[in-house]
Amino acid sequence: MSWNIIEQAPAALLIAAVGAADAGSGAGRCRAINRRFRELTGYDRREIRDVGRWLARVQADRPQGTAAARLRQAVRAAPAARPFEACIVRKDGQARWFAIDVARCEGDAEALYAMVFTDITERVGIGHRLERLARADPLTGLLSRQSLLERHAAATASGYGLLLCDVDGFRCINERHGHAAGDAVLVRCAARLRRLAGPAALVARWEGDRFAVLVPGGRAAALHRLAGRIARGAGATSPAVTLTIGGTWATAGTPITEALRRAAGALGFGKSAGRNRVEFD
Repeated sequence: MSWNIIEQAPAALLIAAVGAADAGSGAGRCRAINRRFRELTGYDRREIRDVGRWLARVQADRPQGTAAARLRQAVRAAPAARPFEACIVRKDGQARWFAIDVARCEGDAEALYAMVFTDITERVGIGHRLERLARADPLTGLLSRQSLLERHAAATASGYGLLLCDVDGFRCINERHGHAAGDAVLVRCAARLRRLAGPAALVARWEGDRFAVLVPGGRAAALHRLAGRIARGAGATSPAVTLTIGGTWATAGTPITEALRRAAGALGFGKSAGRNRVEFD
């Protein structure tokens, strides 16, 4: 093996030797690292020695030690090993995400493995931001529709209430005052809904100017009182608005789709009856 070629390689490389003593349980001893590896991690060969122990020590994500375990699995599976990802604390204290690929390479008298470290921090960051956007509505900060549907199971294990709240005349607000004013109304309505519903409720921006409030446990009478408080509080927004609210109380085990159908029916009745109303199925 040409160590000079390894040193000048554009990829970040760590070469490990796995002997009979650690082939089944360890990731090997560090034989060499190249310039690019030192640039990306800040570590030199003397600080690594046992590759598995080093990786366990510098792993930033949790649970601790999983990256070292994956590395040992990759060494055993090479050349069919798949790349894995790990968050590593560089020597300067900065945490960076790496994709680590393991390949068998030729050695004179021992089994050698090349470990290629690729910095994927930017890609992981984009993925995390997209995940947050999928969970939350970017305008109001409430749950997204999809997130509420994914999280409803625990909240609906017992009896639960569901409210669908529409902002009356929202199109006129946008036309008369502009979209910025319309967005401000939605943000204020969302904040009021979150405050009134309480920490146990799931509050989501369902679509457009419609919000959903899922309240676990409690009683139907309490849900009626909550709907009334929400309706009365809508007038505190600027410009002042009214809400039409459709609600339903569902027994334990009622599918969320059924509760949504019933609440939507009550909401539709309220809007057709003149708006600024609270209706239950």
